[in-house]
Amino acid sequence: MDAYKKFVKELNPFQENQYENITQDKLAIFTMYFLEEKRIPLYFEYIGIAMFKFFPKRFSLITFKEYPDLYRISNLLRLHLRPTDRNWAVGNIRTNFSITTLGKEVAKETKKMLNNPNLQKKVLAKKNESKRIKSIEGDVDEIINSNLFKKWQENKESINEFEIFSFLGVMSFTRKEVIKKRILKLKDICKNTKNTEALSFMNYIIELLKF
Repeated sequence: MDAYKKFVKELNPFQENQYENITQDKLAIFTMYFLEEKRIPLYFEYIGIAMFKFFPKRFSLITFKEYPDLYRISNLLRLHLRPTDRNWAVGNIRTNFSITTLGKEVAKETKKMLNNPNLQKKVLAKKNESKRIKSIEGDVDEIINSNLFKKWQENKESINEFEIFSFLGVMSFTRKEVIKKRILKLKDICKNTKNTEALSFMNYIIELLKF
């Protein structure tokens, strides 16, 4: 496992012009295909870090650009690549993923585009594909529309640390002060917008993590 971690951590980024017009889901399936070709297990954390290492401009946190946005990455893997959507991959973030035949074909085409940006279409990818919600209201909407928030409403006792880390866009080995800063930022946003339910949710997260 240490060899896998070392391999992923040492991946080099693509130039931004190589991927600026390629959609995020195609970048994700390319990354998964690359790891599979290198015999790296398709575990969520390996995929998430590899996506960030390859394409930092697309998959970093808004505020802490040196860290991957694992919450957004997990949503991309769970919601957009699954059989009921693109049908490019199967699996889940708790165990592992595998790539479908269709997914492999898309990955190969994406590889060609990455290696030769001139093959890419001259139009930019749809703006809403990569747009990041940066307003205070938008951040609150992201909180209350998240799967974790819905789970908190329905059965808060079943929430685990892994789900919280995924929601926060951090990893289990992320420094505690970084996690705390992320949580407090979200809590302040809830206070500023006077969304009492979202604030109660964030307080519950803080209590679980013992911050």
